[in-house]
Amino acid sequence: MEEKFILVSLNEKKSRDIATVIANATARKILDHLSEKEKVSPLELSKKLQVPLSTITHALKLLEKEGLIIRADHAWSEKGRKVSLYSLAKKMILIVPKGYDWKESLKKMLPIFLIGAVVSLALKIFFSSQETSFAIESAAVITPTKEMSLPLTDTTFSSTIVSLPSEAWIYTLSITFIIVLIIFIYDLRRKRT
Repeated sequence: MEEKFILVSLNEKKSRDIATVIANATARKILDHLSEKEKVSPLELSKKLQVPLSTITHALKLLEKEGLIIRADHAWSEKGRKVSLYSLAKKMILIVPKGYDWKESLKKMLPIFLIGAVVSLALKIFFSSQETSFAIESAAVITPTKEMSLPLTDTTFSSTIVSLPSEAWIYTLSITFIIVLIIFIYDLRRKRT
């Protein structure tokens, strides 16, 4: 399984290499373009960014070497050559100070993140099931006729839906991320003193 983050220390060569690549203007333009569109060829990047193909190819090699982009697919050129198509690697880059014990902080943050993720997933499933049951009940509504003494209104089904917004799972996940970030910053500051 591919890791979803790149974790490097400030004193590692890899952190300097990543900083060098990100400092490259062409590399940043490529990353920006790949954030909007996936599976892009070097030629397409060259035309879109108005940068020579050789410069694009060099920047792509550096970005791929540092794990910031991946070869997502391939296509065939008009001349029958295999052309790589690139996409973002979708990884978080974590650069930690020298001597920082990230494993200890991770042990503190992981349970909170897992609890938040489980609660978010439960809310997502709950609201999906509520929407499904509401749709079924709405489809079963009988059209009122003159013989019916009580008119049907939209309020008859309002009690089936909980008053929480359907995006509550997103809010829960966001709050969990903020709490984990606060713990990380607190630990980082505590270790510095």
